[in-house]
Amino acid sequence: APIFDWPELRELFGAHDPPAGHFRARTRRLGLAAVGLGCASLVLSALLAAISLVAPGAVAWLGALAALLAVASGVCGFRRVLSGRDKARWLNHRFWTERMRQLHFQLIANNLPAASAAIADPARREEWLALRAAALDGFEHAYMGPLAESLERMRDDLALDRPWLDDRWSEPAPVPEPSPATDELFLLLKRQRFGIQRRYTTYKLMEGRHSPKTRSRWLRMSADLLTMLALLVAVALGLFYLFAESRDLPVAILAGGGGPLAAFILSLRVLDEGLLLRSEAERYSWYLAAVESLERRYDAGDAVAKVAVLREMERLSYQELRWFTVTFDESRFVM
Repeated sequence: APIFDWPELRELFGAHDPPAGHFRARTRRLGLAAVGLGCASLVLSALLAAISLVAPGAVAWLGALAALLAVASGVCGFRRVLSGRDKARWLNHRFWTERMRQLHFQLIANNLPAASAAIADPARREEWLALRAAALDGFEHAYMGPLAESLERMRDDLALDRPWLDDRWSEPAPVPEPSPATDELFLLLKRQRFGIQRRYTTYKLMEGRHSPKTRSRWLRMSADLLTMLALLVAVALGLFYLFAESRDLPVAILAGGGGPLAAFILSLRVLDEGLLLRSEAERYSWYLAAVESLERRYDAGDAVAKVAVLREMERLSYQELRWFTVTFDESRFVM
């Protein structure tokens, strides 16, 4: 418990984790609203020609409504999603929660002799508590800052070789002496660092309506199906031009049908791109494979190898965070 239970860090984590979920959900809702309003505007605009044949008096009002929907979509998309504060707050809070998680395990992985001693000798626990208090103080006052600065640091790290929250941890980590406490520590690190990450990522890749992989496939299949239907409408429209004697109403209906189909196709493509479902599924698949590979090496290695693998796990976690943060910072919900 003195090693893995960190009340002060958990309190700080709790100040960022709920807001991260709240602003993520709000950003997604605003993105969906932007796409939905834009789609409704395009559909209504495409139907105006057909409506003019059956209800010409309503065309002006419906045209004004289509324009209003387009303006609302633009405002929602540009002001609330692209440059709005909700998205920045989501990424800000999520960035810090993941860095706190990394602080927890980086501290242990780079101070294993002290952690092992604190397990075996209660008198050494005060030294461990002082060590992690100093690490948390440095994290809060020397590292945490505006999101723009944090993102810029990660963007500049193209080689992905600056994962450490303390510059001293960039040096090779000391290896603890063999002991029952060390064996217990290595076992718990496996469960806490590899096991939880593997289970979470496996859950995110499971088939179902909450899976990004499944959602992306549904969006792409729906867009492909509507594309085929739009092509059939185009063929039917051409045949009416060739062979039909009375063309006005059928042509208007078919042309009006093709426009909404195109709007729905565009909306589905924008959703797939804005939600980054395919990219998220790829990121989870890559991360799971990498975690499982490191876990196998961890199980097969001695103490020296285990320490090296733990440090590689921290680099991997940092790489995944950079992929996530930079990618979602550039996501778009604008049609």
